[in-house]
Amino acid sequence: MRTLIAIITFLASFSVHAEDMQKYLRDTDKMIEQGKYQEALDRCIWFHEHALEHEPAMYGVRLSFALSDWKRLGDVFPPAMAALKKTRDDKTALMIDKKGNFNLFQDVASLNQTLGEDKETVVLFRKLDQEQKDLATRCWELAKEAVIKTKAYDLAKKYLGNPVLEFNTIKERYDENVKMYGGKNFGAHFKSYNQNHFVKETLLLLDVTAALDDTTATKEIRGKALAVIDDPRLREAIPKDAPIIQSGTATPALSQKLCVTPEVKQAFHANDGIKISEVTGTTSKFQVGGTYRVVGVCLLDTLKHATLYIGNTAEPGAEAIVASAGSSLSKSVEKGSTPFDITFTLLRPGILHITLYDVDKRDKNDNAYAGVYLGDVVFKH
Repeated sequence: MRTLIAIITFLASFSVHAEDMQKYLRDTDKMIEQGKYQEALDRCIWFHEHALEHEPAMYGVRLSFALSDWKRLGDVFPPAMAALKKTRDDKTALMIDKKGNFNLFQDVASLNQTLGEDKETVVLFRKLDQEQKDLATRCWELAKEAVIKTKAYDLAKKYLGNPVLEFNTIKERYDENVKMYGGKNFGAHFKSYNQNHFVKETLLLLDVTAALDDTTATKEIRGKALAVIDDPRLREAIPKDAPIIQSGTATPALSQKLCVTPEVKQAFHANDGIKISEVTGTTSKFQVGGTYRVVGVCLLDTLKHATLYIGNTAEPGAEAIVASAGSSLSKSVEKGSTPFDITFTLLRPGILHITLYDVDKRDKNDNAYAGVYLGDVVFKH
């Protein structure tokens, strides 16, 4: 009877209905600090195996902070380290026995990362590549970082695809995070994290393109990356004798001065506006194949945060406009007066415009605030 009561008490102590999950983790952390190692280990194991049954929102925490706590316990309590490795080994065995899935592979990859054994993730991924190709394809995003870190470039070449498109995905994730700046819990620390993560992901990609001797992709990716963040790590990754390019060509001389009368595309509120001070280019009118530079200032009083973007509205298809080396088609704008200086090449006919996007607007699919048309882009006569 006493045993039954003990079991019931033990199970009740793990009921998420009686205990907040974050508090559960904090209490486990306190037990580690207090030297209650065996009890802490039991809680680490339970959380990893059962937390999602009660609280799916713990998915990320389960594979990050919770595993870090388990590893910290293992550093001072050998049975905890043994249990952590056994959990990894058991799940790896299920994957090899073709009893796994995407989520199980993510568990294994996270466990290996916590243990500092990314090479084991690559060993498993290589096994999937040989025997479970469809699953390997689905798990590539989870294995990618380990594959690149361990320089398994044969796998990277097979699964990475177009490196430039891969960079575009990295940039899109960065841009989405930028839109959250200034919101609750998205202050200076989040901005620093986002910038650092962008640089690290780009450097990993550059390692691959360099190893595969893809000079064109290497130059294009690092040129685009430096246009986003002029980070020393990106510059140091560039050989001194390698020119930085973005669109594959150097910016030609912009000797022609264009007479541009901006037309309101979407009305500004009072005290807001875009003032164009100078437009120069390779031709006296906007045309396909020409390169142009637009200099001006954005005046912002209504919004706190916005993104200024210069675009070329064209028929669906390939890119209609591309930034020149060292420039960017977009610029973050804060309340007040913000100068901008953008150089670009027009690739298809359309309508050139400058648009302001409201970063804080919840509907990211329709957050255009205001803008102006600069003129039509025509074929060269």
